[in-house]
Amino acid sequence: PQFRSRDSPVQTEPIPDESQTIELNQNVSIVTGNRLTIDAVLTQGRPDPTISWTLADGSMLSPDERSGRFRVFPNGTLEIRDALPGDDGSYVVTASNAAGTATGQSQVTVLQPPVFKKVDPLDQPPIIPDQDYVVDATQNVTILDGKRLLINADVVTTKPDAMISWELPDGSTLSPGQTLDRFSVYPNGTLQVTDIDSADEGTYTATATNRAGSATATTKVDVVKYSWQIIVGSCTHTCGDEGTKPTLIICRNDETFQSVAEVNCGHIVKPTQPPPEECNRVPCPAPDRKSG
Repeated sequence: PQFRSRDSPVQTEPIPDESQTIELNQNVSIVTGNRLTIDAVLTQGRPDPTISWTLADGSMLSPDERSGRFRVFPNGTLEIRDALPGDDGSYVVTASNAAGTATGQSQVTVLQPPVFKKVDPLDQPPIIPDQDYVVDATQNVTILDGKRLLINADVVTTKPDAMISWELPDGSTLSPGQTLDRFSVYPNGTLQVTDIDSADEGTYTATATNRAGSATATTKVDVVKYSWQIIVGSCTHTCGDEGTKPTLIICRNDETFQSVAEVNCGHIVKPTQPPPEECNRVPCPAPDRKSG
């Protein structure tokens, strides 16, 4: 017997979301979940040979047999459905008759498109003065003005390794090892923003790409600025020599102008409490006396 096959191994690139068919001696990379058929066409063989397949895990199948996601058709073609990473390896077909034995094989590699670690976008870290902010690429964050932000591009599954790129809110892009002003990307794909300010607000998009496909993850960044404010109250008297304006120091959200807990201004030196201001230090009018 003799199989029809390629004269030398040929590598076939993956086709996402499609079935693929190859011949013997043709190597292939397919995407997880795809269907693959390997033709085992005999060009000669008298008497009719007996055909069997040895799968990558060492198990064997004959025509008209099925084992889970694997099946051999009556003509000897092997089918793999819903390919998984564990299906990697060599698939060998053997044809035997009284005249001898022939073999053919194909090498199968199952690729996985990248998938980012999933985190609830609403699960935001608390605003903590004097600390860096570290979030994942699917997580939103509200950060204090002037702090450092790190956004991890954690890819939990990928084969082969994925290439990471970042798109900033202004549309510019960065890859690992690149720096643009206060923005940089570490070799592992983590984006760093230093001395962040309100101009850096917006959506940051990470893209992971490999031969099997691509994935994106977004992080919405809001920047909040707090500052100490000295509030001067109303004068305590309208006349006399005791009138003062009391002063109060508060921590304020500079966008909403609302007073917030002092812990939010903990990263800023609190100003010294100024003394009360004198006010309305004028003689009070004499009492109005009515004559009888």
